[in-house]
Amino acid sequence: MTQFPVSLRPGTATRLADFFRAAFTCGPLERLLAKAARGSPKGAWIHHLVPGHRLFRSPSPRTASAHGSVFKLDISNFEDWMLYYGYWDSPLDSLLGLIRPGHVIMDIGCNIGATILPMARLAGETGLVYGFEPDPDTMKNCARNVSLNDLKNIRLHAMALSDLEGTAALRRGEPRNPAANRIVAEAAPDDIAVDTTTLDSFVESAGLERLNLLKIDVEGHEARVLRGAAKAIRRFQPDMFIEAIDSHLNSSGSSRMELLGMIAGMDYRIADAASGQSVDPTTGAGLTGSDIIARPAASRRHPA
Repeated sequence: MTQFPVSLRPGTATRLADFFRAAFTCGPLERLLAKAARGSPKGAWIHHLVPGHRLFRSPSPRTASAHGSVFKLDISNFEDWMLYYGYWDSPLDSLLGLIRPGHVIMDIGCNIGATILPMARLAGETGLVYGFEPDPDTMKNCARNVSLNDLKNIRLHAMALSDLEGTAALRRGEPRNPAANRIVAEAAPDDIAVDTTTLDSFVESAGLERLNLLKIDVEGHEARVLRGAAKAIRRFQPDMFIEAIDSHLNSSGSSRMELLGMIAGMDYRIADAASGQSVDPTTGAGLTGSDIIARPAASRRHPA
């Protein structure tokens, strides 16, 4: 769901611009710019003034409100910075449009809570949202944000979903960017061992009787999550919102085309999450963004 105007690896032009953006990293100027950026459309000139997360000293704690929820953030971290300046809003709007009161939802890769909190509000008291996040530090931040908002319909699980039960190696990505953490096939000395399970096993152990939506954003591990969810998907036919970045999938031994083929093979129709345009699963035509929405064929769909 990544949407941002500043490169994570700044070049010469960006470094020059950052010299001037540094004036907006503290005090009233920062707060005014953040408010203006959150209220401006993507591509507006105001976004060119926004300082990148690397310009903020670590830690840089802030409090922000978004989609009716309050968040404690450290905007020297990329994910927190995105939420603070409103760069989550475009993909998030497409996701939230799928939710109805009473829905049971899986937020697979819930990170700091930017998606799970607004989803829980829309699902309401009769709904339930399960969040999965394997990184222990990120899970602490997510749990803190959930507790700030006193929502009773969220269940957090400090583990990864995959196609196998057991443990896996979690590799932390770029400094100050926990969103780049990913499961890897071969562990290195600095990797973290995390618990894994399959969605099918979780659904069975939790005794779930409904499942309306899967949101999957796991840095290239999406295909393996789907393999471990095959039974639940056949049974419940949930809507799915899935990140589908080819370079991320390639790093996990998969590809965007493999992912699209898997979803189409489940008798799902696929659309680009940003444009709503239909996606051809055999060619990828129609997919211009990083996220897809998959919905079961109308003839097979269960009532919400």
